[in-house]
Amino acid sequence: MSSSRAHVKLPGAGAEPSTITDFNGFVAIADIEGSGTGSGSGLTFAADMRFMTGTFQGTDNRIHRGTFGFI
Repeated sequence: MSSSRAHVKLPGAGAEPSTITDFNGFVAIADIEGSGTGSGSGLTFAADMRFMTGTFQGTDNRIHRGTFGFI
């Protein structure tokens, strides 16, 4: 295993859902889009939110357990 590093890939077929390299565990993703109203015009938004819980190899080369959120 190499040292852990953060990375973000957009959700999709064949994409890595975790934002942590060398991660082994559970990942949940919410990729949402929507619209709203504001003063004078319509508004749109998109959000990619994730959480991960499991084990990973840290930059100290030791195995760690953790839970992380990406908002």
